[in-house]
Parts: sequence; C-alpha cells; structure tokens
Amino acid sequence: MAACGLGSHDWPSVSRTARFYLEALTAMGARVLHTADGGWPRQAIDIGINFSGGDGWERAAGPRDFPLMFAMHGGCVLDAGFLRGALPRLTTHDALIVNCQSDADILRAMCGQAEPLLEILPLPVDTTLFTPEGRAAARAQLGLGADTFCVGIVARLLPQKNIHGALELVAELIARNPGRDVRVVIVGNFWIDYKILRFDDQPYSARLRALIERHGLTQRVSYLPAKLSDQELAAAYRSFDVLLHPTNSIDENFGYAPVEAMASGVPVVGCAYGGLKETVRDGVTGFLAPTWLSYGGLREDRGALLRGLEQLLRSATAARAMSAQARRHALAHYGTARAAATLQASVRRCLARRDGAPPRALATTAAADMSAYDRFLAPRHDRLSDYAASILRYVSHACPRVAPGMALRAYAGYADDGVAVTLDNPAWPARYPLSARQRDILRRAGTGRAVEQLAGGGAQELDDMLELGLLVPCAAADR
Repeated sequence: MAACGLGSHDWPSVSRTARFYLEALTAMGARVLHTADGGWPRQAIDIGINFSGGDGWERAAGPRDFPLMFAMHGGCVLDAGFLRGALPRLTTHDALIVNCQSDADILRAMCGQAEPLLEILPLPVDTTLFTPEGRAAARAQLGLGADTFCVGIVARLLPQKNIHGALELVAELIARNPGRDVRVVIVGNFWIDYKILRFDDQPYSARLRALIERHGLTQRVSYLPAKLSDQELAAAYRSFDVLLHPTNSIDENFGYAPVEAMASGVPVVGCAYGGLKETVRDGVTGFLAPTWLSYGGLREDRGALLRGLEQLLRSATAARAMSAQARRHALAHYGTARAAATLQASVRRCLARRDGAPPRALATTAAADMSAYDRFLAPRHDRLSDYAASILRYVSHACPRVAPGMALRAYAGYADDGVAVTLDNPAWPARYPLSARQRDILRRAGTGRAVEQLAGGGAQELDDMLELGLLVPCAAADR
C-alpha cells in the first residue's frame, strides 16, 4: 500500500486524522509505503491512499494497475471546481472517503451514471481522554462555581466560525435570565491568513473584543489558546455545561469539537449544517438550529439556538439527562476501534471491487449556474458561487417563506450610506441596494415583528427579503 500526505499538517485536526489513518491501516496488516515530492514507489502495490495533497490525483491520470482511495476532508465544498476537472481521471474501481452524507450526495450528483466507491467514515475521538470524569476539579481550575452555567466555544477563531454570533447569543441569554451566573470559555487560535470567503482584513480579535465590551461581558469571558496539551483540552471540555457551536464555516464536514464535547458528557447547541446534521442528535444529545443559504450568505435560526441554551440553563434535570445521552452516543459511534474498523472495511471493499467487474471511466455532470449568489457579497479572493452548489447540500432547510403567525427580525445591524445597506456581520457583510419600502421594513423589523405588522406591501416582499438574507424568522418568545 502506498500513501501520500500522512505527515503533519497546519490544522491540528487534520494531523490527528492522519495519525488515525496510519494506525488503522497498519493494524490491518498493511505495509504502508510513504511517498514524498511526487514520487511513488517502483515496486508493485495493491492500493494507493491519497490522504492529502495532489500526488494521488497526478498518479490517477497515468497508467496504473491498482485502485486509489482519496480522503476528501472538506474538499467537496472547497474544491468542487477542482473535483469536476479531476474526477474523470478516476474509474469505478477507485474510492472517495468522506466524513458526512452531504459530501457523498455532492459527489454522487457530480458523477452522474458511473461513480467511484463512496465511503462514509465518521472520525474517531479518544473517549478515554475526553470523559466527564474529573468535572468538579476541572471547573474549580477555571474558577467556576457550582451554580455557574459555563458556555464553551472551541473553534478556529475566524468570522466563519461565527464566534461573534455566539457572543451575541450569550448576551441575549444573560439579558433574558437576570441573576444567573453565565460564563464563557473560548478555546482557539485566531487565523489571520484564512482566505476562504474573506471579505476584509480587519482583525477579528479586535472585533470580538469590541463586542465583549459593548455587551458588558468582560468579566464573563475567558480565553484559552488552542495550544493546550490534550489533557488540558479535555479538562476544558468537561468544565462546560454546553458547547455552543453556531458554525457558518462552509466546509464543516464533520466537526471534531462537537463530538469531543459529547464524549465529555457535554450537550451541543449548534447549527444543523454538514457533519453536525449527523453527529448531534437534535433533542437528545443537544439542540440543532435549522440552516439555509440566502443570497447574502448562510443563515441560521438564532431563536432555536437561544431556546436550546435556555432549556439547559433552566432545567438541571434536562441538562443531566442530555449529558448522559451525549456520552453514550459518543461511546457508541465515535470510538477509535469503530472508526478503524470502518476504514479497514472500506479498504477491503475497494480491493474487492478491483477484482470484480472491469473499471469504467468517470464523467462529471455540468455545473449549475450559481452566479446569482455573487450579487451582494464581494470577497477578496473567491466567490460564494464557487461553493453555493455544495453549500445547498450542507444546509438543513430551504430558505423559509412567510407563514401566518410568523415573526421576523433583521438578520444583523447595518449601515446605510444612502446608496446601499451593508450588513454589520464580519462573516457575511452583504451590501444591498434597497428601495425605500425595503429600508422601512428592515428598520421596523428590528429584533422581531409579526409578519402582519410588516406585510403592508404583501407577503411576497417579505419572502424576497428572506431570500436576500435581510430578514430571518424568530419565534414570538425570541423577540
């Protein structure tokens, strides 16, 4: 077996996954020959594994008598354009390993009639490291009292992870529950060179500091850099009462943090998007908020996130039950042994397919025109249309439409220069040329109004503003 890209990586989660691959492949008796600098071994091999990088894709185009398996990571969203050109290098004997059903759906739609072997691999976490045991000591280390409700955030600190949205939710939670001691612990590093859908060069750290000060959260927020030891990270998790994960990261194909939290007995409140649609059981191991793609970027049901946080804050009985369910779920589905067995079975299926029917070449379907998603967002490096077709398979819902009894609110604050309205959101700062009527609706929507109070021009106008991403639904109790 030849393998490329199994070395260390900039992202800790990818390095961790590479180690898992190597250990699982070695455990099945495979002799793994590592490749480097585009060189593949001269001796005969049974199968090639491309964990990362382009070596496998280059080799795929040339003559070979062995199948190739590719670990896709978040590539089905980020590299959809590349995949359309590269997939025809493969045959039905090759395999693509994905980490969620959404990725399998994307690839199946791309390939049309003939498709490679599509294998779904839920990634493992160390359930002996990430455990609820030692919770009291971990909380004491962070100065958390018995009655403190601790909201944990573990993520790369960049706008698409929606840390700003998480802090706004916490501020709203505190305002709605006076007298409760609510704290926030943020674990992560700021990523200043992340270019995917980057809209400006303003430091995100300054944005978050200003937000914390504006909402009076300075004494409630603690920050831990991501370069913790494994034991320190595990202790941080078990000190949480909830992991808040309202991600807008477009390539959230699995998400280690939610699974590590559940293994630690911590419920998850997050967005139903990509991998989280499968890892978190809504209402059982946490609460998931619907997501959809508007013409102004990703949107989530913020009211659903707030209701999830409040249920855990207000009911210790419900929180304990959900904590136990989260731990059981992680043990049952995300242990290392189970994941290794899944990967090993995938390799065996790929080898069996090689020995079966003759291979057929792949062909890709035509890409849909997604240019409509570029009208209001202007990133510096790429376009929303590059990813929109994949994102539409990652979200949980279509864009909502107006219904009787619904309440709507403005998605974000905004600036109006008289020519256009620009949303004050660092992940999705869409800029819209609006009519006077639309400006009036946006102003009156504020933090929530019934549609009957806003629909002077008819429901269609409100539907249009939902589709643009200017308005989002909210329940009456969330206004």
